[in-house]
Amino acid sequence: NSQTLGLVDLSASSGILFSGPKAERFARSTELDLPALAAKFYQTHGDEYDQLVMFTNFPFDLEGAFAFELNIKNQIRGIGLDPFDFASEFGSNGRLQSFLAMNQLSEFPDDPDTVFFGTNSTVNIIGQEAGHRWLAYIRFRDSNGLNNTGLLGRDDAHWGFFFRSEASVMEGNQIEDLGSGNFQTTAATDRYSKLDQYIMGFRDPNQIGPMFYVDNITGTTRTPSSAPAIGITFRGTRQNLTVNDIIATEGPRLPTVAASSKVFKQAFILLVQRGTSPSNADVLKLNRFRQRWQEFFAQATDGLGTADTSLNTVPLTPTLSSVAPAFGPTVGNTPIYIFGNNYHEGVSVRVGSAAAMNVQRVSSTLVTAVAPPNAASIVSVVVTNPGAPSASLENAYRYVQ
Repeated sequence: NSQTLGLVDLSASSGILFSGPKAERFARSTELDLPALAAKFYQTHGDEYDQLVMFTNFPFDLEGAFAFELNIKNQIRGIGLDPFDFASEFGSNGRLQSFLAMNQLSEFPDDPDTVFFGTNSTVNIIGQEAGHRWLAYIRFRDSNGLNNTGLLGRDDAHWGFFFRSEASVMEGNQIEDLGSGNFQTTAATDRYSKLDQYIMGFRDPNQIGPMFYVDNITGTTRTPSSAPAIGITFRGTRQNLTVNDIIATEGPRLPTVAASSKVFKQAFILLVQRGTSPSNADVLKLNRFRQRWQEFFAQATDGLGTADTSLNTVPLTPTLSSVAPAFGPTVGNTPIYIFGNNYHEGVSVRVGSAAAMNVQRVSSTLVTAVAPPNAASIVSVVVTNPGAPSASLENAYRYVQ
């Protein structure tokens, strides 16, 4: 006689009796269920975002990375990614394309333009993680007719150190050809290159000029997977290519620039631990990042793209589960506790046909109020969030003489 083992959270299960085998999972670091987090977000926001950008005010498991991006949906051809769609697993009906896990706010300087992580500032890091929606995964057809990954570096998802990437936030470097096989890096992680912009759908391929990378490297310990760095000299063989060499392997980008969206809609999320609220300082800091990111994205794409981080909240209909006490005198003035879920600020309460007095939202699951006077009868209790339909618990309160 076998039974299924059920996972429980005993810290949130006080007073509950369980039947059957139960277990609680413990970990040395906080792990986040990102699909569940996204689904929770969509309970109060519309499915109108291409990307969710999450910061926290506590440490969590980033699997060894400083930040990371999850590609959730891709229908674009010619960028080195196969088509896939996991949006429904994140609570989206198909709009969501990727999810950014951006570490805890305290890991970032207050000024989003301060360089602190290699050659990166906060907006540079957001730029790289947001850019992973499209970049950098492409191969090209080399002079031997082979599909070549020579432009790629770390994890085959960033530009390689020796690719002249125009100082892309997707790594690589701006590289100066000093002649006679000598090269030097001169800038890094400043922008999206013209090639980036083609892959992102902002430029036509005929706007992408000649490119090069360097192989047969000597004179440095750097490898293609190394992080960008400025002022590094090395020797090697220059290898020229054009966007047509990329198209020969990956095919043309579809949709073309004419049909591609130029506005990328993002939602910035600050995740806090259960039972806590964010500080004003954290909210202001995240808002500062969000506003500067919009400016940076426009600059980094040469004004061809827009990052829209505005939020539209969907009012939720509350749910009522019980009222205590369930009766009171006809003269009113009885404090009552209304239990349920999805209570918002500004919530209103009616007991029978009259508005309750001194309504206070204690939490998303509890509202307190004072019952108004009423004739002896059994009445419904109605709760309404601003802008949302009302919810009613029938026969919830009895007036007695």
